[in-house]
Amino acid sequence: MTYDILVLHGLGDRTKTRRTSLNHALCYERYAPGQRYLYHDVAVPPTRAMRRIPFQAVILDTTFLRWRWRRAAVFQHYQFLRDLDAVKIALPQDDYDFTDVLDGFLDDIEADVVYTPIQEHWEVLYPRTIKKAEIRLGLTGYVDDEDVGRLDHIAKPFADRTVDVGCRVKHLPPSRGRFGQLKGEFAHRFAAAAKGGDLSLDISTRPEDVLVGPRWLEFLGDSRYTLGSLGGCSILDRDGEIQHRVKRYLGEHPEAAFEEVEAACFPGQDGRYDFPAISPRLFEVAMARSCQVMIAGDYLGLLKPDEDYIAVAEDFSNLADVIDRLSDWDAAERMIASCHEKLVASDRFRYSRFVAEIMTTIADYAERKHVSLSATADFERLAAEHERESAKWADRRSRLARWGGALGFLGPLHPLVRAVYRGVKQFVPALRY
Repeated sequence: MTYDILVLHGLGDRTKTRRTSLNHALCYERYAPGQRYLYHDVAVPPTRAMRRIPFQAVILDTTFLRWRWRRAAVFQHYQFLRDLDAVKIALPQDDYDFTDVLDGFLDDIEADVVYTPIQEHWEVLYPRTIKKAEIRLGLTGYVDDEDVGRLDHIAKPFADRTVDVGCRVKHLPPSRGRFGQLKGEFAHRFAAAAKGGDLSLDISTRPEDVLVGPRWLEFLGDSRYTLGSLGGCSILDRDGEIQHRVKRYLGEHPEAAFEEVEAACFPGQDGRYDFPAISPRLFEVAMARSCQVMIAGDYLGLLKPDEDYIAVAEDFSNLADVIDRLSDWDAAERMIASCHEKLVASDRFRYSRFVAEIMTTIADYAERKHVSLSATADFERLAAEHERESAKWADRRSRLARWGGALGFLGPLHPLVRAVYRGVKQFVPALRY
């Protein structure tokens, strides 16, 4: 059966987008090419042509749903999905942030299936959606066949790698709780403990050091060991208010310790719930055949300490011993082989298997909801019209941005310029979006 499928995403400039985000959003046409797809970026308003296509399925990618953090009002433009006779599948991440916005939107559009990477507390995260939709456990990323082949080609032999310990991780703000800060603290603690030794380190939490595209895979393929941990958070922030409080407080007290920020912004909230999640980095490092050095935890119920990875205590009390163990390359290569066998060699965590499940879900729900099929010619005609409308909008937006930049000399009049801009927005749709 061939379906017309709308994939809503927010990838933006794909040259600056993390590879895992690209793989997650674009996996459908790669692994189920027999369907008809229309990919739409949330940065562009829904077009009239898109609204006229009788899609049989809508997939809301995590990059689309992340807009609840930036401009949740944009979701109002997608309320038409509620009246669309289609199977609606949502794939959120970081469900614990702006929870009420996410839950409310998915309930409003009558989502059918929600894949969340959070293993429990679904009734807390989705009190409205769970009453009508099916909640399933999903992952933030899977093993991509193309990346497996690429890494088999570019990954260096263990002995030839130039970086002993590699890591790129974001140091999250206190609003993510102690658990959310753990991976950033791990990077800092490890770098400090190994400083001055014989290890070649390439560890950074700085945003400017983020690696995207092929550079990230090359980095992993040149690192003997890679630091890692579970992702997630230990604070439920229903409306984003905790984030706003923390941001304001740190703006006034930039050197404040976590305990001070906690007392001022979210007393008693940290640790009420734990929301751990598996990062796609777990699979990428396994594909690159780099030995994983990770904070001990539940990694899919599969990976065992000292068999598949080197385990670091959550309080970092065994860091000295861990660093000593990095000289045992034979043990590292045994763990690499075991980890690769469990995560990569089988198809259990492959995108191909995940997409097959999505397509089966679409077929099952389409039959259950008596979704009608549409003609190929109609879809192709409206999809082409949609592309023309989107291109015109993007061109207008680009010209308006250039015009705005040309007025930079009006900096001293900034408040007045903003007031005029707000007035103009009422009459220019390209600016209102």
